[in-house]
Amino acid sequence: MRSRGAYALLITIFLIISITLIVSRILDITDQTIRESGDFKRVLQLNFLTEDVVKILKKSPELNDINDSQDYDDMLSTVSFIPLNFERDMSVYINITHANDRININEIKSWNESQKSDFLSYIRNYEVVSAEYFWEILKDATDKKSDLTQLKTDMPRFYGGGIGSTDDFDKLLEYYIKNSKDYSILSVPWNKLICFSGKGININYMSCEVWKMIFIKNGNYDVGKDMCRGEKIVDSIDDLDISDNEINRIKKYNLSAFIPVVKVSVKLSSKDKNDKISEFNYDIKTKKVFDVSMAL
Repeated sequence: MRSRGAYALLITIFLIISITLIVSRILDITDQTIRESGDFKRVLQLNFLTEDVVKILKKSPELNDINDSQDYDDMLSTVSFIPLNFERDMSVYINITHANDRININEIKSWNESQKSDFLSYIRNYEVVSAEYFWEILKDATDKKSDLTQLKTDMPRFYGGGIGSTDDFDKLLEYYIKNSKDYSILSVPWNKLICFSGKGININYMSCEVWKMIFIKNGNYDVGKDMCRGEKIVDSIDDLDISDNEINRIKKYNLSAFIPVVKVSVKLSSKDKNDKISEFNYDIKTKKVFDVSMAL
């Protein structure tokens, strides 16, 4: 593994200094202008803070030096967590982590038969009785042209195609259980397997459940145990210690050793424990923000 470059330390220093300055400014401004609603004040502070964190990331020239999987991992190892404490019992936590570690469930609409078979084998391993039926529900939910079940008639919200959130997915689980009487679907660790946005999967951070799903049919998914635990970084999917046939097969999942996207979490914590959190994905190369969400 190449030694961590100076850019990682520069990013850390740059972020801490910049965030300290903007948080101090935000706290002063909101204290002076908003005195009635503490909750509204915190939401406004979080919005200001999130916007300024994005500006800081966009202005950081060191991020331009991240060009491969090792650079990316070095950066995350250095700046992954930045805690800042302030007066008024206020704390800010900036968490920068990898993205693209799970399957975007919306991509199954374009999967081939081999990928479908991987998925069915995986959930059957959790004793899901009507695996094929659940696949059809997911197909209908993600593909506006698909009409394999009564889903779109019973739940018109999926008529346009697309699963946008955990809430959407939970509705599909409820629909499956209602029609199949099979509660085993809840034993599948969905939160470790799927997400609802993003293109491609970063093989260096891919969850262990995704590894299991891809390799479960031939029983050799132990090949990924070091990878999914973050104990090994590869520069290319071709560097994996598996056969050429297996590499060609799993490439259909749009795997890559380097995807220049990070997930950023901004948490505003106060003494009343009414925490406010915003999250977004940030593309280091295009400097674009997407998949913004807030927990208020």
